[in-house]
Amino acid sequence: LIKTKVYVLFGTFNDRMNPAIAIEAIEKLGDYFKAKEQ
Repeated sequence: LIKTKVYVLFGTFNDRMNPAIAIEAIEKLGDYFKAKEQ
C-alpha cells in the first residue's frame, strides 16, 4: 500500500508473478506519483 497526497495505490499479483517484482513495481509507481505532486 502506497499513499501519496492524491492517490492510494495497492498492487496485486497472481501465482505466475514474483511477489518481490510486484512490490518493486508498485513502489516505483508510488515514487513517480510522489515526484509529480511536488
